[in-house]
Amino acid sequence: MEEALIEKNHGSKLDFKLLVVGIFTIIIVGLGTFIGLYWYKFSRLPWEPKESVDTGKAVSDISEMDATLISIPGASEVEKVARVGDEYLFITDLEYYANLRLMTLEEIDRSNVIEELIDESIMLQSGEQEGWIELDLEVFNNPFKNFDKRRSLMVEVEDKFNYYKRDQLIIEQVAVFVWNVEMGELARTEGMDVARSFAKEKIDNVYRLVTEEGKTMKEAGEILANDTSLLQLDENYKGNAYGEILLSEERDLVPEESDLGSFLSTAKEGDISSVYLERIKTDTGEEIDVRYVFYKLKSKQTGFEDVSDWIKDCSKSVPIDIYTS
Repeated sequence: MEEALIEKNHGSKLDFKLLVVGIFTIIIVGLGTFIGLYWYKFSRLPWEPKESVDTGKAVSDISEMDATLISIPGASEVEKVARVGDEYLFITDLEYYANLRLMTLEEIDRSNVIEELIDESIMLQSGEQEGWIELDLEVFNNPFKNFDKRRSLMVEVEDKFNYYKRDQLIIEQVAVFVWNVEMGELARTEGMDVARSFAKEKIDNVYRLVTEEGKTMKEAGEILANDTSLLQLDENYKGNAYGEILLSEERDLVPEESDLGSFLSTAKEGDISSVYLERIKTDTGEEIDVRYVFYKLKSKQTGFEDVSDWIKDCSKSVPIDIYTS
């Protein structure tokens, strides 16, 4: 009887141990399965680079743009109206546009405004690709961007476009003024003939350095700008010594009868003009000798007629999505 009781108690303890081992085994297996599934799911993050179908090169998923917004408090909650390349446009962009025109969101033509904002975004992104500007979160892909700074960058891009991308002539000029707004000190004290002769001597000297000794137009201008004796002719002689003129052949017509017009009518890239004495007529019809000047046709640049044509061309390679509200 006592042995049977001992055997029964021993069997109960053995069953309990087996039950504990079984439960522990189930927990271990379950935990391992959970960790495996978790690792499989999150080892492939949604913003991880993926292969581009078009080029085969690694590109970033659109969610990378969303990840950027996480760093800006409240940005993820702002309504998006469009995606332009690497930037989202937001309802706040429309509000800024409307406020500038003293209008409400309901009063503006939403579709036209979004198209205009898309062009601005393409312009900025293309400007950055050209190396003209840098874009960061303060002005780009941010619903709370610094709009004033963004507009300043747009002006900067358009200025660079006008110099580097526009269909135009780039002309250098070197000049010595005889009369600038009013008669200079030398003309007042010694007379116009003396002032004219002094100016001619100065311009002839740098003209020879350019045409015979290979100095650049800019170097010639620097020589004049550093010549303090020219102060007696023109108080702004430093700023007037050298400059560049940007001309669109179709829009900025130069009269052919003018010295510059006559030069450009036959000039080839790199040609240098003669030295001209430019005159103006006063209201009374009197002619005044203004300056001695010579020009160089620096380049004939073939490009775009207008910045809008450039934006249109750039847009061909920029993915655009407009979201309906």
